[in-house]
Amino acid sequence: MKKHLHHLATILILHLFGCVNPELTPRTNPRFSVAFIQEIDESGAQFAANVYDFGSEEILEYGFLYSTHWNPRPPYAEELKQTGKPEKYFVLKAEHSMAKGEIYYVVAYVKTLSGVVYSEPHRFVSKGAVGFIFEKFDYAQPVFFGDTVDVYGENLSSVIANYKVTFQGEEARVIEVQKHFFKFIIPDFQNFDRYSEPDVFRISMEIVDKEMEMNVLMPFREPEFAEMAIQQIDYRGTVEILGDYLVDPNLVVTLSPQPSEYPIRGTVTLVSADRNKIVFKPNPVYAGEENVVELEIRGKKYNLGSGVFTYNPTEIDPGQHIVTRYGDQFSITGKNINYAAPYYHKGVLNGKTYEINYEQSNSETLSLRFVTQGYLFDRINEFRIQTFANVSQNSATIELTDPDIPFLRKPIPSIALAEYLQYGNMTSFEGKGYALGNKEIFEVDVASRSMTPLRALQLGTYRLSFTFSAAHGENWYLGGGQTTDLNPSNRAFFVFNLRSGEIRRLPDLPLDQRNPMLVHVVNEHLYVEGGHTPERGEDHRQRYKFDIRSEKWVRLPDKEEGRMVVGRTVPFTFNGRHLAFGEPDGTGDEHSGLFEFDLTTERWNLVKRFSDIGRVGVKTDEVFIVGNKAVLMGIEIFVLDLESMEMSQVTNLSHPSYLTCEFLRVMAFMANGKIYAWDCNETFWEIDPERFDNW
Repeated sequence: MKKHLHHLATILILHLFGCVNPELTPRTNPRFSVAFIQEIDESGAQFAANVYDFGSEEILEYGFLYSTHWNPRPPYAEELKQTGKPEKYFVLKAEHSMAKGEIYYVVAYVKTLSGVVYSEPHRFVSKGAVGFIFEKFDYAQPVFFGDTVDVYGENLSSVIANYKVTFQGEEARVIEVQKHFFKFIIPDFQNFDRYSEPDVFRISMEIVDKEMEMNVLMPFREPEFAEMAIQQIDYRGTVEILGDYLVDPNLVVTLSPQPSEYPIRGTVTLVSADRNKIVFKPNPVYAGEENVVELEIRGKKYNLGSGVFTYNPTEIDPGQHIVTRYGDQFSITGKNINYAAPYYHKGVLNGKTYEINYEQSNSETLSLRFVTQGYLFDRINEFRIQTFANVSQNSATIELTDPDIPFLRKPIPSIALAEYLQYGNMTSFEGKGYALGNKEIFEVDVASRSMTPLRALQLGTYRLSFTFSAAHGENWYLGGGQTTDLNPSNRAFFVFNLRSGEIRRLPDLPLDQRNPMLVHVVNEHLYVEGGHTPERGEDHRQRYKFDIRSEKWVRLPDKEEGRMVVGRTVPFTFNGRHLAFGEPDGTGDEHSGLFEFDLTTERWNLVKRFSDIGRVGVKTDEVFIVGNKAVLMGIEIFVLDLESMEMSQVTNLSHPSYLTCEFLRVMAFMANGKIYAWDCNETFWEIDPERFDNW
């Protein structure tokens, strides 16, 4: 290293003056100056001073101050010092806090009991210095925001302004500087890196022109969670988490509604968060029966489980009686309705749970409507709300004003009713319905809402359809129809006792026909009048009478005209009169009419024609009589007043598709003043004539 010697052109002598109290011996100050600066190189600079007069007071300390300021003084100057009294000539070397190429100023100083005396400043250009040498960090574990970290090392600057420290990219405040260490405060930084090693932080230290950057393993304090009881909240309510060391500017609260496979971000709104309390509002769109809370604090995840909070049950306001139509929207009022996600609510109708077809909602009102969805209804229904496992304590009464409501669904789960009933027959007897479908006889019990297979017609054919039926007392006469045999016409004829369940085969039909047109019983005689031929489907016009007592067939004169229009004529009895609705003896080109049977001529006489019901006419096996009114079920339902002979259409049906699902027949029976119709699928509908809008 090349040494440079700088001789001062002029020795600067600093005369110092001070205020002194009057005393016997005058006080004198030391007199000295900077003699020279030598060995200016990359290791630092050496300063020398001459002392001309030590003065009259004891010298406590001496040395040099240097700085980029033209007049170095504490606290913005670096200090080189020794204790005690100096020699006439003293030398000290500065090894830090000098940036290469910068202009610095140096002064010598002497400290006595009375104060500090400085020399005139001297200017020089630095070539650098050894600078700061790091040794270690010292801190109390674990650390937290605001904690103090001690940094030990050599060649530390004594000027606090020369220090710049960053912790995870955030500036840390240096609060103290000593000869062998300095202190800084851990800042409230934000960027905890969840993808790097935990508790490893990037620390950068810059002292004058020397900078160090390192990744330091520094265990950070874990959050502490207070033990709390499960919080009961309303939808849109808030949840509190208490504890200590919870603060994190990038706090993430995640909710996992259970059952669920994955946590869902965005399921909460953070209301507030500080060191001791976190308040968040769960999003009710993601509500669950159990709600697992997971926090991400300072880059680490903490699963608090499902014991943090649960939702209060939804409750119905008591005393509500709602009158509505099936399929119409109605509203239930209550408390704590999840209007953000009303689909979480289910209805409990008469003790059975089903999905709500909701329309709109707010926190106190749930608007919904009943839809089929395979659920059954009563006229007066008890309705509760179920939310997850909680069922409301209160219930509302819902009265359906529709004539028709779903009554019995999938009564025999092991079979598909459409495979049996599509082209069968039904009759009514003592509060029950009986159906013939594909050789099988079924009983439909309205009281128990059940359907039971009873007997089967003993026929070798695989399938039987378009049979006729006629009820007489407790006996039900069945026969005819189409089969799957090579000869498609069925001549087999049976009687089934509706009370005992016994079945007996009677003498076969004397003719082949594919589809009957009119079968009725009068005075112990069963009449078969007309039907479609197997070959061409035309009306064969033949008429036969079966004597029920002698069990013999007798042929009667043929019909005068063959029916040209598809449809049946359905018989019934009213006030001792034997009536039928349809077209028993004509072509069917005219509208259906009401006819009365003449016991003497065994022919039908027209009472009145009705244009409203159309030419297809009635599609059930019975005309249902309630008081003096006849219920006619065709493509629509009509009510015929049998006294005034006025007819009108029913227009307030909720589900009239059971009338049109099969073109030729509607499977229906009557029990206890109500009609029960099959919808060609898996449901029987209850029809209450007294609720018809034209009743």
